[in-house]
Amino acid sequence: MKLSVIIPAFNEQAELPQCLDLVQRAFETITTEREMSWELIVTDNNSTDRTSEIASAAGAQVVFEPKNQIARARNAGGSVATGDWFLFIDADSRLHVDSIRQMLSVIDAGHCGGGGCLVRMDDAPLWGRCGIRFWNMLSIYMQWAPGSFVFSKAEAFHDVGGFNEEFYAAEELDFSKALKQWCRDRHLEFMVLQKQPHASSSRKFQIYNLGEICRLISSMFFSYRRTVRNKQALDIFYDGRRGASNHAKATHNPHNHDDHHT
Repeated sequence: MKLSVIIPAFNEQAELPQCLDLVQRAFETITTEREMSWELIVTDNNSTDRTSEIASAAGAQVVFEPKNQIARARNAGGSVATGDWFLFIDADSRLHVDSIRQMLSVIDAGHCGGGGCLVRMDDAPLWGRCGIRFWNMLSIYMQWAPGSFVFSKAEAFHDVGGFNEEFYAAEELDFSKALKQWCRDRHLEFMVLQKQPHASSSRKFQIYNLGEICRLISSMFFSYRRTVRNKQALDIFYDGRRGASNHAKATHNPHNHDDHHT
């Protein structure tokens, strides 16, 4: 079995080194426990910082996607992936080896076609942690994969056409819907893993305040399809504030001057 780990990245020089380091550490452990191969793919989504350089230095295959859109970045990575299974994580993910173990366990069982994982953000404010808890309940009930951890058979990804490029956000929910139908047609399961939640950074809760996040949620609730197709309405995902924050963090991050991390 071969697994492709695909990471879309836009101006992620601050978060990407730790993400890639943890991915590599996790698979160093996994490959001592079982026979498997894996590859690491980073999609540079038209970054203006050192994202591509950092990914290349870490041994990742770097793909360039000129249009700044998360769905396109995921699909660009998937288009060159050679694994039997794909795992999409975010550039600010903190991958844990037990998350990989539980995913491989359901893959080995042979009755799963793809799915997601519960998430956690340890350093989020109280209101952020409450939001994550609510999301996890929805993820279990609605069988939705979070964008920070989506896995599927390679065949399934290609059959459903990857992520919907009409969406600038919530593309993982649309993909979950298509993947669930693909699984049902083949008598397979779509699974949300629960034993080891997948960790991600809480930067959105640190950069954007409660009012800004609530306004976005409200917009998506009352006009979902219009909002997720409108890049200008999705500041939390596409505005320059996140990039500025990442640049400041990278400037003060000593790891960015260490060859092992860049």
